Amino acid sequence: MWLSIIDSLTAYTFIDWVVLVTGLIYAALSMLNRPSCWIFGIISCACLAYQDFTTYNLLFDGILQIFYVLMGALGLYRWFNRKTNEGNPMVISLPLLSHVNALLLGFLSTLVLVFLINFIFNPSFIFLDCLTTIFSFWATWLLVNRVYDNWYYWVIINMLYVYIYFSQGADLFAVLYVVYLATALGGLFLWKHDKERTKAYLDVI
Repeated sequence: MWLSIIDSLTAYTFIDWVVLVTGLIYAALSMLNRPSCWIFGIISCACLAYQDFTTYNLLFDGILQIFYVLMGALGLYRWFNRKTNEGNPMVISLPLLSHVNALLLGFLSTLVLVFLINFIFNPSFIFLDCLTTIFSFWATWLLVNRVYDNWYYWVIINMLYVYIYFSQGADLFAVLYVVYLATALGGLFLWKHDKERTKAYLDVI
């Protein structure tokens, strides 16, 4: 049994392990609301994009990872600068209507993309790949702007990615997304205090 586990672990490349280790560091720091999380997120996503394009045939997830790299740079800037006058991180929420509109637009965009891409490429998990990509764009934008509700989206998105990567035989990345799922659940809990503190601060000013 141990030989089988060792053989399985050694089958992964150096890039795979970089994705995992830097991704774990990113997950922990983002849950703790630390700006430095974006540095490790950029490294992890750049390496995962390479693997998506060259190994796993996940076209849209590869594009998504490139988007993450760009947003990571923006997030690094925003998180170092968006604070209350007391030096605390400012965490906000969006009204329900914004989420309803985002869900409707996201599902509609997914259907359009699936219809168009099916005529050009033959990527794996076309519907789930498009769906998770589109909503990840939205959730990442919320995270960069420290919108508390981003964690609700990540809970669902990460569950879908666990299924996708396990199905593609990318067990190491599937484990990483299990950790991301736990991070999203932790973020819901840990960011709640900062959200309430921001609301009190905005009510005063």
